Amino acid sequence: MQIKCFFQLKSKHPKKFGCCAKLNSRFTVGISKFVTSHYKSTTIIKKFDLDIAYEYDFLLYGIVSQEKPHRLAWFINKFNPFSFVRTDDYQLQINDKPCEFAQFVFVHEENHTTYTLLANRDESSFLLPEVKNYDYLMVISGATDFFEEQVLKDVFKQIPVVQIVYAIETEKLKSKSNLIYITA
Repeated sequence: MQIKCFFQLKSKHPKKFGCCAKLNSRFTVGISKFVTSHYKSTTIIKKFDLDIAYEYDFLLYGIVSQEKPHRLAWFINKFNPFSFVRTDDYQLQINDKPCEFAQFVFVHEENHTTYTLLANRDESSFLLPEVKNYDYLMVISGATDFFEEQVLKDVFKQIPVVQIVYAIETEKLKSKSNLIYITA
C-alpha cells in the first residue's frame, strides 16, 4: 500500500490517489505525510568523494642499462652484496591493457630493507611514463632512515652494464600510484 501511494505521490496531484480511498481518512493522511516526508528527504542526494592520500614511504631510483632484466640482476648480484631473486612479474592494468613488468626482490634481513628491481618497460607501455629514459626502477622500502644513497651509487658504478643511477622524487610523479602494490 505504501509503495503504491509513493508512486502516485510522485505525480503533480498527490491528493488524487485512488489506492487509499477505501481506507479511513486518518490512515490516508498518515500515509501521505510519511510518504511525502520520506519522498522529500530522498530527493536531496549528497555526494561525498573519499580522497585517500597514500604515503609513499620508499626510495625510488632510475637505472639506465641496455641489458635484459635477468642479466642485469645477475650483474648486480655478482658485483654487490645483493642477492636478487626473480619473483612473479608485477602485473598492472594500464589504459585497460594488462601489463607485466619483470620483478626481482632482495630482502636485507639485518637492515630490515627490501630492494625491488623492476623493468620500466613492457611490450606496449611504461610503468612510469614520466621517466621513460630509465630502463629499470629500484624501489627501496622498509627502514630507509639510515640508508646512504652515495654508497648505492658507488656500488652501481662498479657494474659495467649500468650507465646511470639517479634518484627520482616520487612526489613529482603523476603515475606514482602504479607503485603502490610493490611495497605491500
